Amino acid sequence: MCMVSEIKLLKIELKSDASLDLNDPAVQEDLLNHMEKHMRGHGIHQKFTLRWRKPPSRKVDEKEVEPLL
Repeated sequence: MCMVSEIKLLKIELKSDASLDLNDPAVQEDLLNHMEKHMRGHGIHQKFTLRWRKPPSRKVDEKEVEPLL
């Protein structure tokens, strides 16, 4: 018997004040816990995993700059 697992990816942008270091592992863990509680509070009760996904060469808070036209 085969089991099919479904993977959904969600990309979000976080904005914070300058005093918050998004590369601090404790801050990252707190954010993931807060998002999980928020999702469960909005009726998402399936088994899911939240994690940070980033290329090894980038930091979480690296700014993406759009060119000005």
